[in-house]
Amino acid sequence: MEWSSPTQIKSTWTVTRAWPTKWELSELDAAKNEVSIETLEIAHEGLT
Repeated sequence: MEWSSPTQIKSTWTVTRAWPTKWELSELDAAKNEVSIETLEIAHEGLT
């Protein structure tokens, strides 16, 4: 989705029958000052 202004929607998507197929988390170490990255892969049967 893109925003042309803070209150106006420029485009939207409709997803049909979607489910997660892969979920990955980066290692989290409280002793380090690093960003944690989460990745979610989604399968679907339609995108319009």
